[in-house]
Parts: sequence; C-alpha cells; structure tokens
Amino acid sequence: MEANRLHPQDKVGVVIVDIDGKRVGGFEGKGFRNVDEAVTAAINTDLPKDKDPRDFSYLVTNEVTGTSEAYRINAHGNLKLEV
Repeated sequence: MEANRLHPQDKVGVVIVDIDGKRVGGFEGKGFRNVDEAVTAAINTDLPKDKDPRDFSYLVTNEVTGTSEAYRINAHGNLKLEV
C-alpha cells in the first residue's frame, strides 16, 4: 500500500495475529483513508477489551489491489510496518 494510503471504496481486510502467529480475530470493511483507520476499526470490533493492542500484529490486505502488509503498534501507540 503506497504510503499507508487506502481509498474509501477499497475493500480492506485486517487479520489480528498473536505472538505465536495464531489468528485471534479479523475484520473487513470499506471507507478507510489509511491503514491506521482500518486497524483501529479491527481493534474496536474484534479484539477483546482486556487485551493490549500492542501485543498483536495486524495483516492488512487491500482486496482490490491484492496488496498486504503486516503492522504492529509500537510502545508509543503508533502503527508501524513490520520488517
């Protein structure tokens, strides 16, 4: 995804993965302008409130372009690309 950018009409999927690589949740939707918005929607929709979002990875897929990237939330609460 170029520069963390999405188009509102793009269908986006977010898979929430724990430290062991196990899928713990997922979310699909449209209307996002950037990856932050999509991940925030997934956290608010499908991550239990007692879990720390920083303990998970987020695989974001633009289903229109087929592009996927993995992200994590750093200690400062910012979404960062996993390398």
